[in-house]
Amino acid sequence: IPVRPEVRSVESTGSPIKTFSGITNTHTVFLTSTDLFKLWSQIVRHLDQRLPDWRKRIDGLGQVGAVRERQTGKHWSDSEVFEALLRSVLSAATNWATVESVLGSLRSLFLDFDLCAFAETSDAQIEDRFVPWFEARQAGSQNLARSLKSLVRSARRLCDWSRQHGSAESYFVAAIDDCNGDSKMAALELGGDNRPKKLPGLGIPLAAEALRNMGFDLAKPDRHVNRAFGAFGLVTF
Repeated sequence: IPVRPEVRSVESTGSPIKTFSGITNTHTVFLTSTDLFKLWSQIVRHLDQRLPDWRKRIDGLGQVGAVRERQTGKHWSDSEVFEALLRSVLSAATNWATVESVLGSLRSLFLDFDLCAFAETSDAQIEDRFVPWFEARQAGSQNLARSLKSLVRSARRLCDWSRQHGSAESYFVAAIDDCNGDSKMAALELGGDNRPKKLPGLGIPLAAEALRNMGFDLAKPDRHVNRAFGAFGLVTF
């Protein structure tokens, strides 16, 4: 998993702007502004040719809009925080299209996204009510039961935090503040092992996804992104 990149100023086109260290033990990558521009231009051309509506699809996920809303001062309610976490957890180890097909029905299943109400859910309820609901709609993943049980534990922690500090959102804001405003490092704190603010059931990619759903601007370092970086020759594994 990439550690925090060292950001360097760009004095002229072609000068190094980032060093990615910690991705491997032996490989350091220097990216230039020219490199990034060429790479992005190639990606856009490929997408335009193969998937002409790709921009519309990305907007439809809601994360770009969420970033814009946060930049203009929006705050997330506890129910919106829970929905953001839920979408992140459901995205694990499955085809997103299967989850997307049931998004409109999740509110009623998950008690209007009531964070503290879901925090009281028992393991038996997960097994007897929630998992069969997803299976009946062919929208469940292999690890769904375990993921939802972990989500209950996360909901308990966030519910307690909200009662003490005024909102569940402030848990994530505090994690980012602890990382000097770096949302990428906050994903590491929320999803990394043995971290004080780690939430049960979240690894680093899912933590990043949850933050994105709440309008924090960062990328999700999942297997697809990592493979792409490898294919572009930016990292070695």
